[in-house]
Amino acid sequence: MASESWVKSQASPGITRLNDAVSYKIEPPNEWVSNTNPIKRVDAHLQYQSDATVISQLCLANSYRCVTLSGSSFTTDVFNGEPGNSEFLLVHTVTRWNGSLPTLFIKSSISVWSGH
Repeated sequence: MASESWVKSQASPGITRLNDAVSYKIEPPNEWVSNTNPIKRVDAHLQYQSDATVISQLCLANSYRCVTLSGSSFTTDVFNGEPGNSEFLLVHTVTRWNGSLPTLFIKSSISVWSGH
């Protein structure tokens, strides 16, 4: 049973307002465009320096299939069976600033594991 993975890291656009969802696309590397092996697991890691309360969701692009991320590291099998070259959306919403000042940037790293 072969297993392959791709990893993509990037920062969110600046979040400046409460309860205003900010989303951005996470695309697989170019060499993965033809990989249609089914997803087996997705790992997400989020990092930011702020006391703000943030709700983050990882969604399959062009779909309503989403999972709310809990904590700074998260593993899910919600996307199992989808093609390994799927695009994702990360959606962040600041619900409280807790004394922190806007603008907030969130660094994300998504690992997609696929195979048969």
